[in-house]
Amino acid sequence: MKEKKEKTPKGKVTIKAIDAINAYKIANNSKLTKMESSERYALILAIRELKKVKEEYDGVQKDALEKLKPEGMDEILGKISREERLTLDEAIAYSKFDKEIGDIMTPAGEKMVELTFEPLGKEAMEHLVESNDFVTGQIILLEDVLA
Repeated sequence: MKEKKEKTPKGKVTIKAIDAINAYKIANNSKLTKMESSERYALILAIRELKKVKEEYDGVQKDALEKLKPEGMDEILGKISREERLTLDEAIAYSKFDKEIGDIMTPAGEKMVELTFEPLGKEAMEHLVESNDFVTGQIILLEDVLA
């Protein structure tokens, strides 16, 4: 069962970092054409809060990549991006590197973060959805995080 955000007084919400990041990515690229100006402003304030979580997560990821990247990994990553075949040793090195990064990033994404923003009301969410061509999963995530 999906964990719901915890609502606290004065517009504070506690959610998983990865949910905040995914909601940020969707909301930051959304159209606001059918939203009232006060609804747009509330969404922009929420997006700013969500962005802080994404920037912190990106920093953890950058540090992990720099700290854990073994010599020769750039060449392996280049082969992967060019869809070239890896040697067995390269595949093993990549698999180990990928697991080490995952061991750091999974807990970073699962971390509960507290954000302060006023939740969007039902009408604001309806206007946001009307302004965009979201898929159902995106709507559910945005409602879970922002409403």
